Amino acid sequence: MKKYLSLFLFFCLSVAFMSCSRAQKLLGKNYAYALVQLPGNIAVDESGQPFKRPVKIILTVYLESKSVSIQWDSASINGKTFGIRSFPVTDTVHAVGFDKQTGKQIEIQKQEGYHLMALYLDLQGGEWKDVAEVEGKTILLKGRSGNKKISLESQPVIWVEGYPAQ
Repeated sequence: MKKYLSLFLFFCLSVAFMSCSRAQKLLGKNYAYALVQLPGNIAVDESGQPFKRPVKIILTVYLESKSVSIQWDSASINGKTFGIRSFPVTDTVHAVGFDKQTGKQIEIQKQEGYHLMALYLDLQGGEWKDVAEVEGKTILLKGRSGNKKISLESQPVIWVEGYPAQ
């Protein structure tokens, strides 16, 4: 009887570990970046003083996934919530910009067998005061693929500069 019980437990544990490993392999590496959008034409008041505008920070998470059918439901950082727009990145090597601290160019090379997705995060209500609110923080992403729920904590956000306009 003990022999059958131990075989049954071994079987159950094997199935549990296999299902966990399959869920983990659905997602590959992830990268999180913050980019300060430079203003275009700046509106001024009657005395020529520029209107105070909130800082426009664009948060993007690049995510490698085995599936392009993941439905992302929510994202949050520091208690602030975001809407998510997801787009496939078709480049094998994707240029992001330049690390604001080191000046090094940042490129993402897609791993074999994975799709690269860009998740653009839109702040829902409120405004940013400074990039320091997001730099170095992680982003909690929640979504689903079929019946499976997915929860992912991003890598810490890196502040990047975009490429100069040409």
